[in-house]
Order: sequence, then structure tokens, then C-alpha cells
Amino acid sequence: MTVPNIFLVGAAKSGTTAVHVYLYQHPEIYLSYLKEPKFLSITANKFPHNGPGDKKVDDGVIKSRDEYLNLFKDAEHEKVIGESSADYLYFHNSVIPSIKTISPNAKILIILRSPVDRAYSA
Repeated sequence: MTVPNIFLVGAAKSGTTAVHVYLYQHPEIYLSYLKEPKFLSITANKFPHNGPGDKKVDDGVIKSRDEYLNLFKDAEHEKVIGESSADYLYFHNSVIPSIKTISPNAKILIILRSPVDRAYSA
């Protein structure tokens, strides 16, 4: 069973998508094809969300362990295996213990950005 050993998290509009795309292209890094599976934050998150476009986002959330681990089934020789779910930053109290359970030696890469710049970007 292949499990992630790196997690990319961060604030909204801080560049997590760009970093995910760049790392995805590296031959020794395997990132899940699905960005934002949010599996490790589902217990802390309140579903369903009721904002504009939330149903589409909620439908893309991975809700079972088997489905989550299936994201990494094609990883073979890569040294780094991971996923990117920016909201893990906000639900750190429940996500960090989950990460330690799945992959005790995993690294967490946190991307932050100036709040003023984020506000203009949003």
C-alpha cells in the first residue's frame, strides 16, 4: 500500500495550485492527479456547504479510505508521494493526527501569502 509522505497545504490564493503543478512535473515526485481531495479534513468539515458552487466542490471530496489510497496506486519508484489540500491548514487540529496515523514521518509543506495580497487576488 502506497501512502503519501508529503502534504501541501496553505492559505487560499497563496499559490498551492502553482506549486502542485510544478511538483507534479518532477520525475521523482508523485502527486495525486486530484488536487484538493480533502480526505483528511472531512471529519472537521461541515457538509453540505451551501454557497455558490459548493455542491460541485463537495462532490469532488474523497470520502473513503480506499478511494483516498487509490489516488496513490500508480506511484512506483518516486521518492516523494503526496497530495495537495489547502484546507488542511484550517483544520490542523484534526488533520495533523490523521497525517501522523497514515504516514508518521510525512512532511507538511505550508504555503502562506500576505493577507493584503491575498485579498486583492481574491
